[in-house]
Amino acid sequence: MFRPSINTARRQVLGLGPLPASEPFAELDRARQLLLYGFSEAVFEHPRGWGDWVRTTGYWFLDRDPEWQPPTALVSFLEAGPPPVFIGFGSTATKDPEHILRVAVDALADTGQRGIIAAGWADFRATRLPPTVLLLETLPFDWLFPRVAAVVHHGGAGTTAEGLRAGRPSVLAPHLADQPFWAGRIHRLQVGPRPIAWSRISAPRLAHAIHEATTNASMAERAARLGERIRAEDGVRNAVEAFERATR
Repeated sequence: MFRPSINTARRQVLGLGPLPASEPFAELDRARQLLLYGFSEAVFEHPRGWGDWVRTTGYWFLDRDPEWQPPTALVSFLEAGPPPVFIGFGSTATKDPEHILRVAVDALADTGQRGIIAAGWADFRATRLPPTVLLLETLPFDWLFPRVAAVVHHGGAGTTAEGLRAGRPSVLAPHLADQPFWAGRIHRLQVGPRPIAWSRISAPRLAHAIHEATTNASMAERAARLGERIRAEDGVRNAVEAFERATR
């Protein structure tokens, strides 16, 4: 799925030819060449059966521009009440964005929660929202997530990592690719309720999950502890050091 983009980066950045027609990671593994996994062992423990040429480094976070400033409307909203619930489905496209937006708004109302909804690829265009809900375009998660009560999203690897780093319970509605895997890890680690399949998302199901994520004290404590551990890691440094050792 990502081969065209990878080949563009290989050509433009590294001056390399395209990937081979066969599956490249399997070839790297057979050749015992360095493989780096950019996630935390606190989330998925490095299996014993993996070779010593495989490294789990911790997450590779790309933080915001230090000159970035939050919109005034966002700051005012956050200051106007208790921490809201974030809802955003990232790159998950939908044929009926109005329905998904209504599901989110109704679920927040049913649980008595304030909410910040990120438009993402869903192209939400709401003209009327209750004062307890704020609709925004994409913004830096590393700034926002520590300021919310829980994070509701599609289960993309990057968004999952940001929610975990912030130490907040996560509600996942996975759709495809690796999203069900990360959703399963969130539930197994007990830092989020049982995931909701994207095809089955509804206001009652989402409300039930949000209620659990915002009222379960044990879940919140586990999420906070996991966040502390992830924040103590330096995945980029670990990856660079592993690469340098392998290329000496």
